[in-house]
Amino acid sequence: MAYLTLARIAGDADVLLERYRGYQPVMTQVGQDHGLLVHAVARTAEGLLLTADVVIPGPDPAPAAPGGGGGARTVTSLLVVLGLAAVVGVVLGTRARPRREPEPEPEPEPEPEPEPEPDSSTAAPADRPAPEAEGGDDPAYERLDAEVAAAATAVENGELDPRRAAARMAIAAGGRADLLDRVAETERRMAGARLGASPSTSTVLDLLAAARPVVVGESALVGPDGLRVEQDGRRLRLVRPGAPAADFDAPEELARHVDLTALEVAEAG
Repeated sequence: MAYLTLARIAGDADVLLERYRGYQPVMTQVGQDHGLLVHAVARTAEGLLLTADVVIPGPDPAPAAPGGGGGARTVTSLLVVLGLAAVVGVVLGTRARPRREPEPEPEPEPEPEPEPEPDSSTAAPADRPAPEAEGGDDPAYERLDAEVAAAATAVENGELDPRRAAARMAIAAGGRADLLDRVAETERRMAGARLGASPSTSTVLDLLAAARPVVVGESALVGPDGLRVEQDGRRLRLVRPGAPAADFDAPEELARHVDLTALEVAEAG
């Protein structure tokens, strides 16, 4: 028997969607154990609309005979509730969060006189935003958010030293302090609505605070034999005692010369 379930979740659509993306693999894995075929979300004026298609094995239950047969329907209903709870329960913790009020639309300005179109072979629009300003930083943010969650969870489980966890976050930020700040702001807004086994807000914020000085170049990462890794804009600079400094454009390049898991945030002072 197949069931299509719709769940409306009120709240800030941006926050709900970010968390849904982060927990989508977990929702899929758990849902498969309960007959989940597919789940998806869509933005609404009040928040999100979650859809889930669930199949319960076995034939359709027959109508109950007088004086009995209601137990089969009860068991089937219970299975459906359990299957859907594994999917919907992940995001219900944010149900009561208020949605940001939309900003008032500005009054229309008089349309300016058209200007001559520049020669496309020699000129480019001066006000064209950088690629990141066009929304291209979403994958970078999602990768950083996943790394932050994994590192903070490892710290709370006693599997990772906090200074090394902060180093992982600093490297994953790729020189983008704005991404660190965005993760921190989202974490503050989600405080008190823990989802599944996610780490505590205090642990996440402490580690982000330790990573930020490295990302902005005020501190550095240190490793064995006195080596240092400094953030220089988007580049990573490797400094070894008695050797010239070397710059790398990506963590993958640096990893060919240094064990990234051995790096940790330098102690203050």
